[in-house]
Amino acid sequence: MNLINWKPRTVSSYRTLPNIFERMLDDDFFFDYDNNDFRPSVDINESNDTFMISADLPGIKKSDIEVKVEENTLILNASRHLDKSDNNEKFHYNERRFGTFSRSFKLPKSVKEEKITAKFDNGVLSIVIPKAEDAIKSNRLIAVK
Repeated sequence: MNLINWKPRTVSSYRTLPNIFERMLDDDFFFDYDNNDFRPSVDINESNDTFMISADLPGIKKSDIEVKVEENTLILNASRHLDKSDNNEKFHYNERRFGTFSRSFKLPKSVKEEKITAKFDNGVLSIVIPKAEDAIKSNRLIAVK
């Protein structure tokens, strides 16, 4: 049984644009499989009274997540482990990343560090960072005279 389609190449097959793109994909141009950097996607949003960081952490257990604040920096550490149930398994293709990662976010001085909360639900970590009272923008209408 063949898992990989083998296509013999000639010098002329490299010259057409579709074959150039096919060659990039075949030669792992876009995918670096030896690099095991595990860096989940993060969104940062701001409302009138809070900042919110949302991180996609699929396949990670809540017990493998650590959120801490050190010297005005929010640090997110987590790890995802490869679940190998059978030692005789042989991977034919593996794109999913495993390992430990750490992300750091410099906090503005105008936040309440002691009021930061974190919630993990359905593979998404949500961190709410309340702003200090003096940093909350008021929406006040000013009359033009």
